[in-house]
Amino acid sequence: MLKKFWLGIISSTALAHQPAVELTPLTVTAAHERGSGRTLLEKEIFQRSLRRTLGEMLEQLPGFSNQSFGPSVGLPVIRGQSGPRVQVLQNSLGVNDLSQISPDHAIGLEPMFAEQIEVLHGPAALRYGSGIVGGLVNVLDGRIPEQRPAAPLTGLGEYQYDSTADEHAGVARLTANLGSLVLRADGLRRARGDLITGSGKLQGTDGDDRTGSFGLSWVEDWGFVGASLQRLEKNYGVPSLAEVMTEEESDHDHDHDHEHHDHDHEHENEDTHQDLSHLHGRIRIALKQNRHDLRAGFKNPWTWAEELRLGYGHTDYRHLELEGSTRGTLWTQSSHESRLELSHTPLGPARGSLGFQSRHGSLQAQGEEAVVPQTATESYAAFVAEHFDFWPWEVDLGARVEHVQTQAEGFNARRDLPVSGAASLTWNIDDLNRLTLAFTSTQRPPAPQELYSFGVHHASQTFEIGNPDLNLEHSHQLELGYRFAHPALTAEFNVFHYWINDYIFFQNTGQREEESGLPIFTAAQQDAVFKGFEAQLHFPVLTTAYGDLDLILFGDYTRGRFQDGSDVPRMPPVRYGLEFKFHREQGQVFLRLTRAEPQDHPGQNEAPTPSYVLLNLGGEYRILTRQRLQLTLFARATNLLDQTVRNSTSYLRTVAPEPGRGAQVGIRIGF
Repeated sequence: MLKKFWLGIISSTALAHQPAVELTPLTVTAAHERGSGRTLLEKEIFQRSLRRTLGEMLEQLPGFSNQSFGPSVGLPVIRGQSGPRVQVLQNSLGVNDLSQISPDHAIGLEPMFAEQIEVLHGPAALRYGSGIVGGLVNVLDGRIPEQRPAAPLTGLGEYQYDSTADEHAGVARLTANLGSLVLRADGLRRARGDLITGSGKLQGTDGDDRTGSFGLSWVEDWGFVGASLQRLEKNYGVPSLAEVMTEEESDHDHDHDHEHHDHDHEHENEDTHQDLSHLHGRIRIALKQNRHDLRAGFKNPWTWAEELRLGYGHTDYRHLELEGSTRGTLWTQSSHESRLELSHTPLGPARGSLGFQSRHGSLQAQGEEAVVPQTATESYAAFVAEHFDFWPWEVDLGARVEHVQTQAEGFNARRDLPVSGAASLTWNIDDLNRLTLAFTSTQRPPAPQELYSFGVHHASQTFEIGNPDLNLEHSHQLELGYRFAHPALTAEFNVFHYWINDYIFFQNTGQREEESGLPIFTAAQQDAVFKGFEAQLHFPVLTTAYGDLDLILFGDYTRGRFQDGSDVPRMPPVRYGLEFKFHREQGQVFLRLTRAEPQDHPGQNEAPTPSYVLLNLGGEYRILTRQRLQLTLFARATNLLDQTVRNSTSYLRTVAPEPGRGAQVGIRIGF
């Protein structure tokens, strides 16, 4: 078994050389750039969990949630926004997968390779896309090296095990410095069984992931030019809604969960570890993706230019949906994306960049569940972002104009011209206090699935009907942020209010399609308002000769309502909690407690979710040898109270709870 597992890691690394046929519970580490609308999450943040999905990696950050669809799929939700309103990039170019088409489609990147993650909003986000409401997530994996490593050869090997799904994950990475030429190769293999939740085992949710890449760069003082090849394969099962509990069973389950979580936390759920075989996962997805990237950066190409960056990415994506042993729908997408950005030298108090971006994509589905016709999309965009420093005041401005053409088989061509702008004003009150007010106005054209869907969607067990006459979605976003940074206390508060005109969503009509008997969901538009806050306090409690003890308090809240007073579906609940962290040079230990309130505003014809309490405990220990070899051991106990956690942002909240009590252990070797 172990031999096959490690051979899988080696083979996934070799795939990169083949031709094509970018808050952990343990620490709070983020760098906020002045006035830029950019938060950079350092590598330390993601190194201590199995992080199967990007949504799972980010869900404990204030304002972030995870739209899970079983253990293999997790899409990031930011301030209640998901899908096309939250853009995910890999090394500043789109992932260009099909995760926005359906909630059961996994993101086409591997989060375990992340070295940094950028979270962008406001003027900074307009450099990359239109219609971004919650924010933008840019995963930086270093597969095209931009600098020469200090040593001739560096590497990393890591193994992790998670008991909740009998999951083994292994990573290998090597970087070679050959003078001006820098080579990079990596590979991953992850194999898991069925997920054990707080209410039992979810049959048919096992999975197998393999990915590998090879990159090389020519690095000189003037900049770099590089390329990379990447191959990603995922084969996973998702829980099916085809055998959902009857309405009476569902009501009983929710009543029981409310009673358990709100009134009697001392007793375990009577359903714990029962066999949930009636939720047998009948659908499997076999995903394959080839990606080719070219990237270059030139320092000071002209006297008036600081840097010129070029990027190009080509992605061939396909996945086959299997229903039992029956071959289902085949989804394919080919995309080409290019990007040019020029940063100019300071012009008085102004620093900034301008650029151009284009994308061409072709989407096709063949089979019974081909709910979207063959669609070709092309877009061209120009953008500008400027930062003005009038200390103690700072101003950021951003603008983007985009032309989008969508041509679907059997429909007239649709042309949209979304225009977006953003501005923020920062007052550096003193060296400790900082106040920022930001306003963004952005337009989003409807996505192909919102325009043209028609047919049965088995994964979500719905009959979806799009609307080709949808209008542009127009959002106005107002945010007020305050940050206090002192050695004795770090505090951050953000309050936001979004007004979205013609908000696009799939509405549960309460009716059923005659032939399939499935509920009908139609693409609709209605004005909506979102409001909420995020808060975090971090301060030292005790300092000793053996280490330091810190306390972190956190909380977030998002509420979405339509103009008619009804609730926007799948909003995250109110969350709050605390974390104790004891840390020293050799390692650290944490204890984190999170309380999520019931989500009693689930949306029309949607099910509410009960409250839950998550208790996690973990730590790591680092050993640095004289030969530049660093060994790290880490362990983590999750959901120690074995709560039945139902994720309010998930389409499967009534049938697929989150992982139950489990343990994660691992070892990391770096040189």
